[in-house]
Amino acid sequence: MASETGHKGQVAELAVAFDLANRYGYSISWPVPNDPFDLIATRFTEIKRVQVKTVKHRIKDGKAWLVLDFTDGGGKRYEAGTVDLFAAYNPQDGRIFYLPFEDLNGARERWIDPKKIYQLGGSL
Repeated sequence: MASETGHKGQVAELAVAFDLANRYGYSISWPVPNDPFDLIATRFTEIKRVQVKTVKHRIKDGKAWLVLDFTDGGGKRYEAGTVDLFAAYNPQDGRIFYLPFEDLNGARERWIDPKKIYQLGGSL
């Protein structure tokens, strides 16, 4: 039986794959195990290596935040050239937004006001 974390990851990957295909017209492939990304999205000659992240909900100083963790399972940051796009899936409302790798500026995580999260990236 899959772990709860593994199940959440699978749900997020499927949701992102559907969104990329349905809303943006990408064809979706899954890479071989041990690649540093979860999905391969292609459209015409464009290829994007997509890393899917599930948004975490946290309270800090009495305020609700959405937290995005941009590290791999071992706590390491992704290296330039290994991922093109991060897809953040919010399991509470099913919404997805996208952040290009370049927009991370080396950050390990980002705390975002839930009211402003969909002003980030949001489209491809």
